Amino acid sequence: MALSVGVPEKGRLFCERVPFPEANMFLDLDRVAYRELSLYEGFGRTFFSRATPKALSGLNFQKFKEAVENYTFKMTKPPQNDDAFQQGGLFVFDGAEIIYAHKDAGTADHAPMDEVLEACCGAKV
Repeated sequence: MALSVGVPEKGRLFCERVPFPEANMFLDLDRVAYRELSLYEGFGRTFFSRATPKALSGLNFQKFKEAVENYTFKMTKPPQNDDAFQQGGLFVFDGAEIIYAHKDAGTADHAPMDEVLEACCGAKV
């Protein structure tokens, strides 16, 4: 499942372009879930977090370019300007219990996939 800030039209566009199953996309225009999960937000977290340079240094920019080739400004412009400063995260649930949580500390600071796979599947990478 994926949760994003947005409106249905942009959610559908995202699902068509990525592609991603529309039934698995949930939109949270008021960022209620983001607040409930205590995800980071703000201009400083987005642009001045110490996690950002570290995360960006590990990116393969050619793969990043390929991953976003179907994105358009129309698709990615947030509904409200301050939505652009909302950091995300990745959570693995077992029913209502959170068994893995990663809150993005800055831009591009995503959960290590080996940790995610171990949490959800018991797979060691």
